[in-house]
Amino acid sequence: MAPHEAAGLISPTPLLVVHGDADTFFPVDHAHQVFDAAREPKELWIEPGYGHAESAATPALIRRVGAWISTNATKDRTFPA
Repeated sequence: MAPHEAAGLISPTPLLVVHGDADTFFPVDHAHQVFDAAREPKELWIEPGYGHAESAATPALIRRVGAWISTNATKDRTFPA
C-alpha cells in the first residue's frame, strides 16, 4: 500500500507529516500527497534545510515532534472496533 493510501485509513489517529525541503530522496510533493490524502486530525511541517529522515533530524526538531506527540496522543479519542 502506498503511503498516501495508508494515510487516509488511520483517522482518528492524529497524523504528523514532517518533511524537509532539502530531502534528496523524496520531493516535497510527496509530503503534500500524504497530507492531502489523510483525514483529520492531521498536521504538516515542511522543515527548511532538513534532509531525509532521522539522519537529518536536529535535537530541536526531535523535541518538537515529541511535544506534538505528547499533546496529540493524549487527547481522549474513541477508536473504532
